[in-house]
Amino acid sequence: MKYFECQYCLKKYVREPAFKKHECEEMRRNKIAHTPHGITAYEDYIIWLQFKHYRNYGKEHFLESKYFSSFVKFAAFAAKFALPSKKKYIEYMVDLDLSPRDWSNPLVYEEYIKNYEKLLTPEEQAAVSVDTIFELARIFECETNEVFIYLEPGSLIQIIQAKKLSPWLFLFSNKFLWFVKNELTREQRIIIGKFIDYNKWGVIFDREPDSVVKMKAYVKLLGI
Repeated sequence: MKYFECQYCLKKYVREPAFKKHECEEMRRNKIAHTPHGITAYEDYIIWLQFKHYRNYGKEHFLESKYFSSFVKFAAFAAKFALPSKKKYIEYMVDLDLSPRDWSNPLVYEEYIKNYEKLLTPEEQAAVSVDTIFELARIFECETNEVFIYLEPGSLIQIIQAKKLSPWLFLFSNKFLWFVKNELTREQRIIIGKFIDYNKWGVIFDREPDSVVKMKAYVKLLGI
């Protein structure tokens, strides 16, 4: 007798219409694994294994993991919130001994953002900012030194709030300072001021002159 068999769970069907309606958990996970979020989830899973000092048994093991759905959810969460330095976030989660099930909790994300400047070195924060500038240049199809020509004030506020642009970089940028002065409304400048304590950053810069020299070099290279 001819029958139809699921390649994942090996369940057999006599009728093709019933077989086509079949979707077991194994099939569902395999479909998800080939989506952008599924691919990213596996990459994050590997990073997590490295920080936990666990052996990587391959993608099949990931598909069977009890944390599969948690990593897929986290991939979507990280994309939605434009999570800065995802690798550092995962490391922070491991340090806090938090299960992947908790990584997409908004309260956990808020705690990470609150401690962001303490968790990342100035160079690491600058690296995130440089990546952001290049990504914006790609989106706007322009050079890095033209980014602030195309950037909308509301978008700039969101990027700063999400820590995708660090004061380590943009406070040395003449084009950023011009943008704030000439393109933002008074209300928008007040909003940005809530995310940037200028006095605090002045003290930090005075304390780390070597890092300041590096940041100014980055700004010059980017032409901002």
